[in-house]
Amino acid sequence: MRHKFAVFVAMCFACGAAGQIPPGYELVQLTTGPAMDMPPRMNNRGQIVFESRLDGTDASGEIFLYDAGKLTRLTNDNVRDALPDINDVGEIVWSRDIGPEGPYGPTGEIIHFREGNLTQITSDAEDDSAPKINNLGQIAWKKSIDGGYARSDIYLLDGGAIVRLTDGVAENRSNQGARINDRGQIVWTRYNDFVEPWESEIVLYESGTARVISRPGTFEPQLPDINYLGHVVWYHNDHTISQHLQLWNGSKVLDLTAGRNPKINDLGQVYFIRWHDFGGWQGWLYHGKRFYQLTSDPFWNTDGDINNHGEVVWKSGETFSADIRFMRRLLGDLNCDGFRDGLDIEPFVLAVSDPLAYEAAFSDCDRELADVNRDGSVDGFDVEPFVNLFDE
Repeated sequence: MRHKFAVFVAMCFACGAAGQIPPGYELVQLTTGPAMDMPPRMNNRGQIVFESRLDGTDASGEIFLYDAGKLTRLTNDNVRDALPDINDVGEIVWSRDIGPEGPYGPTGEIIHFREGNLTQITSDAEDDSAPKINNLGQIAWKKSIDGGYARSDIYLLDGGAIVRLTDGVAENRSNQGARINDRGQIVWTRYNDFVEPWESEIVLYESGTARVISRPGTFEPQLPDINYLGHVVWYHNDHTISQHLQLWNGSKVLDLTAGRNPKINDLGQVYFIRWHDFGGWQGWLYHGKRFYQLTSDPFWNTDGDINNHGEVVWKSGETFSADIRFMRRLLGDLNCDGFRDGLDIEPFVLAVSDPLAYEAAFSDCDRELADVNRDGSVDGFDVEPFVNLFDE
């Protein structure tokens, strides 16, 4: 395995190049090396999946999983494994180029991975890619039509049945970039590549009906994301390199800020990127009604993900060599003073042994910070990982 794992506290990362990290978080660099790591996805347990192009080419893509400090390579084959996603149960989906030969090489099929078992969801001559999975096990993805990319459809696997949600041939459109929440709501971008300049709109599917939610006349809205509340965020072109974010709150569209490629969690926190002339794309976070510039360095910090703990993971690096960075909660800081030290030992013991007493003594803190092994429970299994934190 070529990846090397490294940890850097935010204030020391790249000699201050980490930008502004919110209190109670630290910055971790998950990978280093010459490979091209692609945009990661993350669940609410802090498990992270990503595609790594080991020799920089598409065909060398393999799937990696980061879980509780351990990096595991899940695939090792001679075909491209790409664009993974993960839910809170630890189920992972991705596309694998094992289908019939198309105009751009072998077509993709959707793969489902759970507890070490692989299941192939699709098997046809079309290109299936970019799957997303929710905590109900529903999977949405894009299927290209006739081997091309100008027209494509959104498909949904629900309860064992595969349903086509769009008709790209009849619409003469390309439906791409599906995102699905735990209520079964799905958003995507519907492109019209047959006009110049091309056009697009944001579509929301719920209760068997699809409707456009982006503003009429908005120039090229794209790449939406959706949270459990059904709030949708996307960006549109505004004739600048940064573009602009918009949010649909269930009834109307609101303007947010300059940026692109947004991801939103159930708390309404948004990770996005913004162009800076001094250093290309930099990562930003809307968190607790404040904006944080997470990065300020010469690398391109681009697509990523955010979970319901406000943790953020993203891709950072140069054109043909990029790594994964992870801004995670400062687990073990049980007195919430912004540091992890000996003063946290007594609160940790209290959090494990007497939850009610801990919550009474540290009402402004979060007992879940004692779940150091990230298994979803605060118990004796967290003791050894807590002790190990002081050795990092």
